[in-house]
Amino acid sequence: MALASLWKRGEQRAVGRVGLAWGHGQLALVHLVDAADAQAGPGSSAHESPTGRSLSACAVLPDDADALRSWVQHQGLVGAHCTLVPADEDCVLRVVDAPEVPEEEQRESARWLVQDLLDFPAEEAWVDLLEIPVDEGWTRARKIIVAAGRGDGLRQRVDQARRAGLVPVGFDVRERALLALADPARGQAGVAVLDLCPKAGLLVVGEQGELHVSRRLGIDSNSLGDAGAMDWSENDDLTAPGAMGEEAAPAFESLLLELQRSLDYVESEFGRSPIRRIVVGPAENELSAIGPYLEQNLRLQVEFLDLTRLFPGEASPNAAEQAQALAAAGGALGPGNLFTEELAPKQEAYAGPNLRSLAQMSLAVAVFGLFQFGMDQLQAQSLRGELALLGTQQEATQVRLKDLTSQIARAEADPAQQARVSALDSQRRAQATLLQQLEGDGGPGRPFAGLLAALAERPVEGLWLTRIRLRDEGRALTLEGSALGPELMPLLLARLKAEPAFDGMSFESVRIERPEDGPGHIEFTLETAPPDESGTLEALQ
Repeated sequence: MALASLWKRGEQRAVGRVGLAWGHGQLALVHLVDAADAQAGPGSSAHESPTGRSLSACAVLPDDADALRSWVQHQGLVGAHCTLVPADEDCVLRVVDAPEVPEEEQRESARWLVQDLLDFPAEEAWVDLLEIPVDEGWTRARKIIVAAGRGDGLRQRVDQARRAGLVPVGFDVRERALLALADPARGQAGVAVLDLCPKAGLLVVGEQGELHVSRRLGIDSNSLGDAGAMDWSENDDLTAPGAMGEEAAPAFESLLLELQRSLDYVESEFGRSPIRRIVVGPAENELSAIGPYLEQNLRLQVEFLDLTRLFPGEASPNAAEQAQALAAAGGALGPGNLFTEELAPKQEAYAGPNLRSLAQMSLAVAVFGLFQFGMDQLQAQSLRGELALLGTQQEATQVRLKDLTSQIARAEADPAQQARVSALDSQRRAQATLLQQLEGDGGPGRPFAGLLAALAERPVEGLWLTRIRLRDEGRALTLEGSALGPELMPLLLARLKAEPAFDGMSFESVRIERPEDGPGHIEFTLETAPPDESGTLEALQ
């Protein structure tokens, strides 16, 4: 592919965030962009967005890899960051007492606290923790929410998104997605969110985006039936017995009981102020009757969620479509920061450089920058010990040779013993050479550790290294890696030239390729001299 074509493709980058949510054999997708960017382009909405986001695209597809890939390409979203919201059966939330262990050990401790509460093996689960906020001075035992995901199911979703051309940056759960929509600024005191989607009714209560309680409901929009669309006047007393009618009363009363229990639990268990606001999500059936009923019985404010009001933009889904895409919209808007530690290693190990993300570059910089010198010192100390041991073994072997020579009448030495001495001597010299190259003390080359530190201190955003080879006793260097576009190569060369560790090195060979299955990425090789595999030190990412 021509270099000019690579430059052109490198400039085509998607903006905003995509939310993907699975459930009931379907995949909902929502693309949110900054409202300012949307209003600057064609087809922009004239309405001001209360969230600062605009709804660029919304769709509900069959849970099929080809359908997702086709949609991403049609929308021009290849390379866009996305948040994944798995189906309820693939990720569960469990409330437990916070383990009394150091912070770095809490996640593993929590894994075993919930092992009897899961229907899949705890050792294979992806685990993350959510803090439950309490008032200052709260004296009861602190509790946390453990998010446990089915490892094989979540890996399948990551793979599905990557093969479609998206870049997964984190997970979220349906409960937090609903809170993000009810309080996008994360500034409200307390809010309850009611989602009555068919077969999966859900009630969540939280504050400033942090989850307190979630309850699965045995009630959904179908349970309310035609009663959900009753037209009541302000003068109707809906608190009186029998006011709802015999058919509607059971469903409404059950819903009211669940709300009262949940709100009382949050107030008593966590010492929070009473909830004064409830948000009802869109549903396939009309739910307008819920508003006056809950307001009269609970004395709180009831609001109805509308994605087209929160995110005015090109897409205008109806209420039924919004109900199916609710979790995807909340995932695209919310923090999406669950399982990121699990996600990063999988990205690194995934076959195919076109699907690696910038998280790999950050990991490489951390490893080669923050822990560089400590690791070098440990390795040098280990090498010194090995050299001392080899020297002792060599001396013992030589003594034995002399002893054998004095005992055997023949003048020639034992060939096997001579070979062993030679092998030990070669091993000792190889270890000494490696130690000199690591420390930079001895020989005409330069220290490998210094070059790695220089590379770590001069990262280029959008570019990551996959292999570093130092050859010919430090005189020759080869860098291999990937980048989002070839325009990053001059920037890398300029930053390396400014580093004292690279004085005297000139990159004589530059090779840039784009994999056939790698949209938006290139692979490159930089060499300072013709390849010479002898005496090579390598750092593989």
